[in-house]
Amino acid sequence: MDIKKLIVFVVIIICVLIFAMLSKKNPAAKRKATKVNMKQSKEKNNKKSKHIGADIIESKKKTEFIDPKMKTILDTVAPISVEFNQNNFKFGDKIIRAYAITQYTPHPKFGWAADITGIPNTIVSMLYTPTSNADLMQALSRTLNVMRGSVETTKNYIEKQRTEQGIQNAEETIKRLDRTGESVGRYSCIILAYGTTQSEFQKTCSRVESKISALNLRVKILSNLQKEGFMSAFPTYIPHPDVLRCSEKIITQSAMEFGMPIASSAFSDDTGCHFAEDTNGNMIILDMWKRIGDRTNSNFTVMGMPGKGKSFAVKSILLAEYMRGTRIYIVDPEKEYVKMVLEEMEGEVLRVGGNAKGSMINPLQIRTISSTSKDEKNPDDEDVANLASHLKTLETFFDLYLEDVTASQKALLKDIIISVYKKYGIDFETDISNLGNDDFPIISDIYDMIDFRITEMAMKEERGERISTVEYDDLIQLRALMKDISYGGDSFIWNGKTSIYTNNQVVDLDVSGFSEGNEKLKKIQYFNILTWVWEQASQNRNERCIIVADEAYMMIDQRVPTALISMRNMAKRGRKYNVSIMTISHSIVDFLAPPIKQYGQELLGTSCYKVFFGCEGQNLKELSEQYDLKEAEKDFLLGAEQGYALTQFGSKRIIVHFKVGDYKERRISGGGEGVESVKDTAKNEKNIVWTSVSE
Repeated sequence: MDIKKLIVFVVIIICVLIFAMLSKKNPAAKRKATKVNMKQSKEKNNKKSKHIGADIIESKKKTEFIDPKMKTILDTVAPISVEFNQNNFKFGDKIIRAYAITQYTPHPKFGWAADITGIPNTIVSMLYTPTSNADLMQALSRTLNVMRGSVETTKNYIEKQRTEQGIQNAEETIKRLDRTGESVGRYSCIILAYGTTQSEFQKTCSRVESKISALNLRVKILSNLQKEGFMSAFPTYIPHPDVLRCSEKIITQSAMEFGMPIASSAFSDDTGCHFAEDTNGNMIILDMWKRIGDRTNSNFTVMGMPGKGKSFAVKSILLAEYMRGTRIYIVDPEKEYVKMVLEEMEGEVLRVGGNAKGSMINPLQIRTISSTSKDEKNPDDEDVANLASHLKTLETFFDLYLEDVTASQKALLKDIIISVYKKYGIDFETDISNLGNDDFPIISDIYDMIDFRITEMAMKEERGERISTVEYDDLIQLRALMKDISYGGDSFIWNGKTSIYTNNQVVDLDVSGFSEGNEKLKKIQYFNILTWVWEQASQNRNERCIIVADEAYMMIDQRVPTALISMRNMAKRGRKYNVSIMTISHSIVDFLAPPIKQYGQELLGTSCYKVFFGCEGQNLKELSEQYDLKEAEKDFLLGAEQGYALTQFGSKRIIVHFKVGDYKERRISGGGEGVESVKDTAKNEKNIVWTSVSE
């Protein structure tokens, strides 16, 4: 109590001293003012009284004098004057106007809030309150009914256009919320524009109105609500209900997040997912399915030395696309993605490698694809699912497996395969769309047909009939070459009906399990799996799908370039089926060897998105020649740290850093519990308030 009394006493003393000093005038100034008054009185004695009165008042103003030190004390002790008008208010020596954004575009520009908060001489206050999706959808449904009725009755062309656009936007929002379940909330944005002079104030207001209008947003002066607008923007007050009533609008959480100033970047799409950061630490948002300018497909090429961050980057992209509902197939030779697929994506792992049991993909089963679209007048031959097209695939398969066969033996084998299909009732005119897994021949049927022909020719020879010794010798050799894959050690990989089936969104095809040094079998199985995956991915042209070909160099065989040609064709046709081919490898040299350079260049060149991690030596040289790298880009790749990459989006190149939050890193790197820590946010668990001041 004694301390409080002492403080009150000191304050009273200070106030008394200030009052006394202000009441007491400076003697010198007083004498000077008296002289001036006497002189003016004599000179203007004959003028009208109203002019004399004005001069006296002016002289009184000049005689007032306040010590600067006392003025500082006065400003500290006395409150700042605040005067509220209809469309602005004065706060001390500043003129301020309160605005509210009352309408948002359904397709906001990326970083739109950054443009608002960057306006000089403004204070921006934003409030986001999460709300229920169901409430929004019901409100939109009611609004749609009203707008549809308004369209039919209105005769004003402009109003009709606006209403029709509103109907389209509302329908798009309902579809997106119903499909993705995206979070929504009530969003309010209050802007205080200020200036110390009237001209500066008007300039700031004009800048605010023009800048926000350019963003396709609608801004409104809070007429007769300037006090309430000031209170809503001030940190010590809660938002006023009258201000929220006219400023609070429901928007999606992604629209709010994409607008934040921290989301601005030198390269970003309006929609999509977090991709990486640029060199300034700005977030890059990429929509890999967007077709704009020179971005004509969704294919990726990812290259770099081991340990530079290729798998980390790819996993980050896949996890983001998984959350968007994209179907994903991963050809996984090293079991790198198994844990993420099972634990984070609720996916399925199909073990189709060397130690697989019960997981069979029949090479002789003709692959089906989706029907050709109506607007496609001249489809590719590969787009027709029949025996003729599948024979090309089988030719590549047996070229990879049978290394030492002559041209005549290959022709003979093809004829035998056609005979085997005919035995199952399949010819070049058969519609295979209604056939099941059990309706196709298997590898041992080819062996049996070869054996049957050998027996038949031997019996003819015994009867004294003439036979072709060349054909007989070729059949003998083919039977020997086909025995292992039909009934020997390799039969458990390929001799059988297709036994795998999946309808999961994410599928990892584990190709590991082959013994060291058995690269040939791994290469053949890689190709076989890729053809099966393409069949699955191309079933629905309206569904987005990613095919990840990890360690793609394993499928390359300089002796059999048709394997690479098949992959190139998939990459070229992927755009028509809404499929993205993601080619991942250590070295670009593998794709540019002389026998296959033409096809390797086409495969890599087809990709719209290219991510190059650190490399050196011949890899860097080939990469530089292939993509005409600048000296600075070559220097970067030569000394690139882990996680940094030279990335190309269409024709635009930037250096990015694949850096993600801890919660996401634990999910894709295999470390940690994979559970995001939850902080105590009891005081602010519903509202997110963010204020920015721009000088």
